Amino acid sequence: MHRFLTAAAAAALATLALAPAASATPFDGKLTVNVGVANVAPDESAKISAIGGTVDISTKTVPATTIDYRFSEKFSAELLCCVTPHKVKAVGTSVGTVDLGKVTLFPPTVTLKYHFLRDAPVKPYVGAGVNVTAFFNEKLPAGPVRNIDYKTTVGPALQVGANIPLSERLVSIWT
Repeated sequence: MHRFLTAAAAAALATLALAPAASATPFDGKLTVNVGVANVAPDESAKISAIGGTVDISTKTVPATTIDYRFSEKFSAELLCCVTPHKVKAVGTSVGTVDLGKVTLFPPTVTLKYHFLRDAPVKPYVGAGVNVTAFFNEKLPAGPVRNIDYKTTVGPALQVGANIPLSERLVSIWT
Protein backbone atom coordinates (compact mmCIF):
# COMPACT_ATOMS: atom_id res chain seq x y z
CA MET A 1 0.00 0.00 0.00
CA HIS A 2 2.85 2.37 0.80
CA ARG A 3 4.16 2.05 -2.80
CA PHE A 4 0.73 2.95 -4.17
CA LEU A 5 0.41 6.09 -2.04
CA THR A 6 3.94 7.09 -3.06
CA ALA A 7 2.99 6.64 -6.72
CA ALA A 8 -0.13 8.78 -6.23
CA ALA A 9 1.89 11.54 -4.57
CA ALA A 10 4.42 11.40 -7.41
CA ALA A 11 1.60 11.71 -9.96
CA ALA A 12 0.24 14.77 -8.14
CA LEU A 13 3.67 16.41 -8.09
CA ALA A 14 4.20 15.59 -11.78
CA THR A 15 0.87 17.24 -12.59
CA LEU A 16 1.89 20.39 -10.76
CA ALA A 17 5.39 20.34 -12.31
CA LEU A 18 3.81 20.51 -15.79
CA ALA A 19 2.32 23.88 -14.95
CA PRO A 20 3.84 26.95 -16.65
CA ALA A 21 5.60 29.49 -14.43
CA ALA A 22 3.93 32.58 -15.94
CA SER A 23 0.23 33.39 -15.90
CA ALA A 24 -1.23 34.75 -19.13
CA THR A 25 -4.93 34.55 -18.25
CA PRO A 26 -6.90 34.67 -15.02
CA PHE A 27 -7.23 30.86 -15.17
CA ASP A 28 -3.51 30.03 -15.44
CA GLY A 29 -2.08 28.51 -12.31
CA LYS A 30 -5.42 28.13 -10.59
CA LEU A 31 -5.33 25.09 -8.32
CA THR A 32 -8.66 23.70 -7.13
CA VAL A 33 -9.67 20.77 -4.97
CA ASN A 34 -13.02 19.24 -5.90
CA VAL A 35 -15.24 16.66 -4.26
CA GLY A 36 -17.60 14.59 -6.33
CA VAL A 37 -18.31 11.04 -7.39
CA ALA A 38 -16.36 8.55 -9.48
CA ASN A 39 -17.68 5.45 -11.18
CA VAL A 40 -15.07 2.68 -11.01
CA ALA A 41 -15.82 -0.07 -13.54
CA PRO A 42 -12.89 -2.51 -13.62
CA ASP A 43 -12.09 -4.17 -16.96
CA GLU A 44 -11.12 -7.55 -15.58
CA SER A 45 -9.43 -10.58 -17.08
CA ALA A 46 -8.25 -13.78 -15.45
CA LYS A 47 -7.07 -17.34 -15.91
CA ILE A 48 -9.27 -19.80 -14.06
CA SER A 49 -7.49 -23.06 -14.77
CA ALA A 50 -9.35 -25.68 -12.74
CA ILE A 51 -13.00 -24.88 -13.51
CA GLY A 52 -12.87 -22.41 -16.43
CA GLY A 53 -15.08 -19.33 -16.67
CA THR A 54 -14.33 -15.65 -16.38
CA VAL A 55 -14.03 -13.15 -13.54
CA ASP A 56 -16.57 -10.45 -12.78
CA ILE A 57 -15.70 -7.52 -10.49
CA SER A 58 -18.55 -5.25 -9.39
CA THR A 59 -18.80 -1.63 -10.51
CA LYS A 60 -18.89 1.02 -7.76
CA THR A 61 -19.82 4.68 -7.64
CA VAL A 62 -18.07 6.34 -4.69
CA PRO A 63 -17.10 9.77 -3.32
CA ALA A 64 -13.83 11.00 -4.82
CA THR A 65 -11.46 13.94 -4.55
CA THR A 66 -9.66 15.65 -7.42
CA ILE A 67 -6.88 18.20 -7.60
CA ASP A 68 -7.22 20.28 -10.75
CA TYR A 69 -4.51 22.62 -12.08
CA ARG A 70 -5.68 25.13 -14.72
CA PHE A 71 -3.07 25.85 -17.42
CA SER A 72 -5.32 28.21 -19.38
CA GLU A 73 -8.97 29.10 -19.81
CA LYS A 74 -9.61 25.88 -21.77
CA PHE A 75 -7.05 23.33 -20.43
CA SER A 76 -6.33 21.77 -17.06
CA ALA A 77 -4.70 18.67 -15.60
CA GLU A 78 -6.47 16.67 -12.93
CA LEU A 79 -5.48 14.01 -10.42
CA LEU A 80 -8.40 11.89 -9.20
CA CYS A 81 -8.09 9.75 -6.07
CA CYS A 82 -10.56 7.40 -4.45
CA VAL A 83 -10.67 3.97 -2.86
CA THR A 84 -13.34 1.46 -3.89
CA PRO A 85 -14.41 -1.88 -2.40
CA HIS A 86 -15.57 -4.54 -4.88
CA LYS A 87 -17.16 -8.00 -4.85
CA VAL A 88 -15.46 -10.59 -7.06
CA LYS A 89 -16.94 -13.76 -8.56
CA ALA A 90 -16.15 -16.37 -11.20
CA VAL A 91 -18.96 -16.75 -13.75
CA GLY A 92 -19.56 -19.31 -16.47
CA THR A 93 -17.52 -21.99 -14.69
CA SER A 94 -18.14 -25.73 -14.84
CA VAL A 95 -19.63 -25.49 -11.32
CA GLY A 96 -21.67 -22.31 -11.86
CA THR A 97 -21.00 -18.92 -10.23
CA VAL A 98 -18.29 -18.99 -7.55
CA ASP A 99 -17.82 -16.29 -4.89
CA LEU A 100 -14.20 -15.10 -4.96
CA GLY A 101 -14.52 -12.67 -2.07
CA LYS A 102 -13.81 -8.96 -1.95
CA VAL A 103 -10.96 -6.65 -2.93
CA THR A 104 -10.31 -2.92 -2.57
CA LEU A 105 -9.03 -0.84 -5.49
CA PHE A 106 -6.91 2.32 -5.42
CA PRO A 107 -7.23 3.80 -8.94
CA PRO A 108 -5.40 7.17 -9.12
CA THR A 109 -6.04 8.78 -12.50
CA VAL A 110 -4.34 11.74 -14.21
CA THR A 111 -6.21 13.42 -17.08
CA LEU A 112 -5.74 16.41 -19.34
CA LYS A 113 -9.11 18.17 -19.59
CA TYR A 114 -10.61 20.48 -22.21
CA HIS A 115 -13.26 22.89 -20.85
CA PHE A 116 -16.15 24.16 -23.01
CA LEU A 117 -18.43 27.16 -22.42
CA ARG A 118 -16.54 28.94 -19.66
CA ASP A 119 -19.25 31.63 -19.24
CA ALA A 120 -22.26 29.26 -19.13
CA PRO A 121 -24.03 28.27 -15.89
CA VAL A 122 -23.01 24.63 -16.49
CA LYS A 123 -19.41 24.22 -17.68
CA PRO A 124 -18.92 20.88 -19.48
CA TYR A 125 -15.52 19.25 -20.03
CA VAL A 126 -13.91 16.16 -21.52
CA GLY A 127 -10.65 14.57 -20.49
CA ALA A 128 -8.23 11.82 -21.41
CA GLY A 129 -5.29 10.42 -19.50
CA VAL A 130 -3.87 7.42 -17.69
CA ASN A 131 -5.07 5.28 -14.78
CA VAL A 132 -3.06 3.03 -12.48
CA THR A 133 -5.17 0.54 -10.54
CA ALA A 134 -3.71 -1.17 -7.50
CA PHE A 135 -5.46 -3.91 -5.53
CA PHE A 136 -5.22 -4.44 -1.76
CA ASN A 137 -7.17 -5.76 1.22
CA GLU A 138 -8.10 -9.04 -0.49
CA LYS A 139 -10.63 -11.06 1.49
CA LEU A 140 -11.16 -14.62 0.27
CA PRO A 141 -14.45 -16.36 1.09
CA ALA A 142 -14.62 -19.49 3.21
CA GLY A 143 -14.35 -22.55 0.98
CA PRO A 144 -12.10 -24.01 -1.67
CA VAL A 145 -10.63 -20.74 -3.03
CA ARG A 146 -7.11 -20.50 -1.60
CA ASN A 147 -5.36 -17.83 -3.65
CA ILE A 148 -6.11 -14.97 -6.01
CA ASP A 149 -3.25 -13.01 -7.54
CA TYR A 150 -4.25 -9.41 -8.30
CA LYS A 151 -1.84 -7.40 -10.46
CA THR A 152 -1.47 -3.62 -10.62
CA THR A 153 -2.56 -2.39 -14.05
CA VAL A 154 -2.04 0.74 -16.16
CA GLY A 155 -4.53 1.83 -18.80
CA PRO A 156 -6.23 4.72 -20.59
CA ALA A 157 -8.83 6.91 -18.88
CA LEU A 158 -11.63 8.96 -20.43
CA GLN A 159 -13.69 11.53 -18.60
CA VAL A 160 -16.85 13.54 -19.28
CA GLY A 161 -18.29 15.94 -16.72
CA ALA A 162 -19.44 19.42 -15.85
CA ASN A 163 -18.53 22.08 -13.32
CA ILE A 164 -21.50 23.80 -11.72
CA PRO A 165 -20.65 26.93 -9.70
CA LEU A 166 -22.41 26.94 -6.34
CA SER A 167 -20.85 30.20 -5.13
CA GLU A 168 -17.59 32.14 -5.48
CA ARG A 169 -15.84 29.75 -3.05
CA LEU A 170 -17.67 26.52 -3.86
CA VAL A 171 -16.82 26.16 -7.51
CA SER A 172 -17.74 22.76 -8.82
CA ILE A 173 -19.54 19.49 -8.77
CA TRP A 174 -18.47 16.91 -11.33
CA THR A 175 -19.57 13.52 -12.58
